[in-house]
Amino acid sequence: LYTVKDGKRLVINSFCEYNGSKEVPIGVYAKKAGTYTLGLASLAGFDQEVELKLVDYGTSPATTHDLSSGDYSFTVEGNKYIDHRFVLQVANKVATGVELPEANREVTIYAFQSDVVIENKGDAGGQYTIYDLAGRVITSGEVEAFSKVSVPMTVKGIVLGVVKTSNGMVNQKLLIQ
Repeated sequence: LYTVKDGKRLVINSFCEYNGSKEVPIGVYAKKAGTYTLGLASLAGFDQEVELKLVDYGTSPATTHDLSSGDYSFTVEGNKYIDHRFVLQVANKVATGVELPEANREVTIYAFQSDVVIENKGDAGGQYTIYDLAGRVITSGEVEAFSKVSVPMTVKGIVLGVVKTSNGMVNQKLLIQ
């Protein structure tokens, strides 16, 4: 899977904050002819008020599939790059005109050697969850108001740290060494 921007194929790692909706072109490389399946391993890092839909322009008429309801299967002739068939639509489930809460600026998440460090400078405690790139929970716990928590990690590589408090949510991709 990849996206296409300015004629270049790029890996999809993350995307910047959005307000309301966003469309991301999705490219697929099919080595062999057959049926392929696209789905979500996890919705980690996404607000519960966000819906993710896949639009397949390779069908007539175009097919829109809600990825939170399950995987999407499609067929390909094989051994080709498919740059312009799919679009991922990210949209708020809330009514137009309702603003989503801002990111929590009081919480900082960073990697220090083999630990994930969470600093909460706010007056609200909350929950933290650390995910691997497949969306599986590595560990989770609580973070108190006005505190600093150091979470030792047994895995190495990139993880996603998520902290939710009543003041908002913070997501951060971290490199654990």
